[in-house]
Amino acid sequence: MKIEPLTNRMVNGLKASLTPIQVMVFGLNNVDLSKGRGVLDKTGKKHCMWTQDGRRIDVVVSPDGEVMVSLSKDADPEIP
Repeated sequence: MKIEPLTNRMVNGLKASLTPIQVMVFGLNNVDLSKGRGVLDKTGKKHCMWTQDGRRIDVVVSPDGEVMVSLSKDADPEIP
């Protein structure tokens, strides 16, 4: 997985596309910017980031522009 820098602006852009409840449930107020953003495919439509307690947040943008987010239950053993 390629790791890229992650900024508050990028996280805020994602948060703007979700409801406040989704932001809370997916841990987006607790993102660890220092870990960066993992790019999971060459199109940039699948990526991940990590919370400060090491859980992985996966983000997928579908071809029609729908944003799908998931949060792992436990810390990611592959955290950079």
